[in-house]
Amino acid sequence: GRELSGRTVGLVGCGHIGTLVSAMLRAAFGCRILAVDPALDAATLRERGAEKVELPELLRESDVVSLHCPLSPATRGMMGAAAFAAMKPGA
Repeated sequence: GRELSGRTVGLVGCGHIGTLVSAMLRAAFGCRILAVDPALDAATLRERGAEKVELPELLRESDVVSLHCPLSPATRGMMGAAAFAAMKPGA
């Protein structure tokens, strides 16, 4: 595995599970957490330990991307070839 210490992790969805993942990554590894969640505003995401960003920025800045959103018509195909191509090298 890759060392997580000090890395930037992008969470797509920051509900209950995403919030727990954010807390663990910050406490154990000192990760910077970026999050995309259309249901939550920036203040709520800040309370959950994440910075609110749009998906293109999350993909561009994250060393690791973790999905915590339901499969729906809005999310189906979100992580396709274009999304993977937009990620930083080595992510």
